[in-house]
Amino acid sequence: MGKFCASALLISALVAVCFFSNVYADWGVVPGIGRYYPLKIRFVSLDAKVRWDVDERLLADVTALYVFSVGESVEAWQFYGYSFDWRFPSSVKWFQPIPPNSSNLDVRISDVPMQWDRSDLNYSTYIGDFRMITWTSFLLPGNYWLRVSYTQPVLKFADNFTFLYPLGLRFYQDYYNLNYSSFFSEPPTVNVRIVVDKFITAGSEYLQTFLCSSQVKRPIPSNVMEEESSWTVNAVFNASAEDFMLTIANTTLPSIALEVIDTETKKPLEKVEGVERMAEETKSLTVNFYASVARPLQSWNESLYINSTKVVEENYFWNPPCKGWTRSFSLTYTVAGVNYLTIDLTVYVNHSSVSVHKIIVRDYSPPDKPTYTSTQVICGGVIIKGLKATDNVGVSKLIFYINGSIFEPPITIQELYSPTLTPRFDPSWVATQGIVVLNLTKYVGKAVNMTVKAVDMVGYESPETCIGLFNVPKGEWYPIQLYGGWNLISLPLIPANSSREAILSLTLKHGIAGVKATYAYFRGSWILNPSTMSDGNGYWVYVNAYDILIVQGFKLSEVWAPYPRTYTLYKGYNLLGFTSTQIRTLAEYFASIDMASYYRFIYIWDTVKQNWKLIDAKGGGVLKPGQAFWIYMYEEAVLIPPP
Repeated sequence: MGKFCASALLISALVAVCFFSNVYADWGVVPGIGRYYPLKIRFVSLDAKVRWDVDERLLADVTALYVFSVGESVEAWQFYGYSFDWRFPSSVKWFQPIPPNSSNLDVRISDVPMQWDRSDLNYSTYIGDFRMITWTSFLLPGNYWLRVSYTQPVLKFADNFTFLYPLGLRFYQDYYNLNYSSFFSEPPTVNVRIVVDKFITAGSEYLQTFLCSSQVKRPIPSNVMEEESSWTVNAVFNASAEDFMLTIANTTLPSIALEVIDTETKKPLEKVEGVERMAEETKSLTVNFYASVARPLQSWNESLYINSTKVVEENYFWNPPCKGWTRSFSLTYTVAGVNYLTIDLTVYVNHSSVSVHKIIVRDYSPPDKPTYTSTQVICGGVIIKGLKATDNVGVSKLIFYINGSIFEPPITIQELYSPTLTPRFDPSWVATQGIVVLNLTKYVGKAVNMTVKAVDMVGYESPETCIGLFNVPKGEWYPIQLYGGWNLISLPLIPANSSREAILSLTLKHGIAGVKATYAYFRGSWILNPSTMSDGNGYWVYVNAYDILIVQGFKLSEVWAPYPRTYTLYKGYNLLGFTSTQIRTLAEYFASIDMASYYRFIYIWDTVKQNWKLIDAKGGGVLKPGQAFWIYMYEEAVLIPPP
């Protein structure tokens, strides 16, 4: 019979997670006490360009991995650093509790699929009952491994998202000899579904870093082994989709060392500003790699690229798993006449990976002065177009100065030339294709003297370029992304100038010439290219290609206080705009209207996918800045948006 220890996985900050399982052999049951040990995952660095909405729909991929022996004689098997003896009879009936609503269930013994059935037995856990599955193995004497894998939903329990996962296996054999040990199963991965704010740039990649830390006690025949470890998980999010699955692998990653030295001097390269710098006379580099893993391994893959060209690839697989692994290699690379190169290493261990990225430069001169083509002062900010900066190796970032003080944060060259919107909001600036819009609301009503410098990869700064001396007008601005085709938009601010031409002239890349048509709707009638555009209304806008509209103006409270702004909603369909620069729930925005007076589902146009969505006012649906929507009113009402 058997019982094994359990561990709890806790994801703090956004989600909290855990899974528990037992295995019974059919010759008797000896109860044991389950143990729960914490493993926490939390945000370390959240890319400032991304705002996250968590959809609270999680999946966990769980794989329980156990090793055991079949045979009549006592035979010790070395595994994971120490020996054990589990003597099984040749025929064993197994039981495994499986969480409700699990899918992709797979049971294998030494990679041979087992035919399992659902049992009538339940296993009670502190988060509910799990139904048992059962199967029977008929095995010759020898060493084997058992793997049970499945995908389970992660549900909220006691205010945390919690699942129980198999940690180790401990067998009690009563009328055989009592021999037991405990081993980690392969830890689970957690797939977090994230719904992304449309404010971020579609098609761009953003990095999210998590810190994982654990403390685990494992009983073995003679003592208790304790492990404390921590590691980071880097997840890259691509905003081309509306949502995505972020996989957090709960596995300690290998220890990796990747060293780059000058082949002739045998000295490591100088580390400057996050890059490594070659000497002016360096002709070749030596790359040294070393890695080690103390955990049981089933698979290992390593890939090394220099300037995007693969120079090393190795794959290994163990069956049964090996108890640990070390790996090393060296190679030489000629760099005569080369001023810039990248080295990228990725190592995959079981289902987890770790990567190392290095930039190597040969740079001993500062960049040229930045240049620009035009500026335009707007409410609470300034638009700078045609920004450029050059260097013999490459510019790293641009630093703006206002009245002699650094404007934070700087703009990286990748952000500056991004083909789509790169926002550093709350709020500092947005940038795309050499265009920067700076948020200067803290300087409203004041004179600003603005300059800019370019900084290269090793920290050399260019001479300053003067952007200009100007006064910052009252108000603020907000960016709206326009995608090729039809866009259903609204003005998140009360416009400083309600002229349609004045508003659409702040389309950054193509100006008003890039807007091919604008439609307004009022009480059953369509208006093509209306002379004015106002807050509270929705507008269809057609553009041929991606662009960014900067809306400048004022918040409701700045214009209407102490009186509230009101919008009249007429019986039938109304095309409304959302007047706010903050995300709000539908229920919050429509709090002034009796819910019985309108159809609870409103229609939102998905600009990226060019199709409709329904949002439920009773289901916690949200409105986002720049959105417009259709709503059907059963009777006339007056909307008073929250301030």
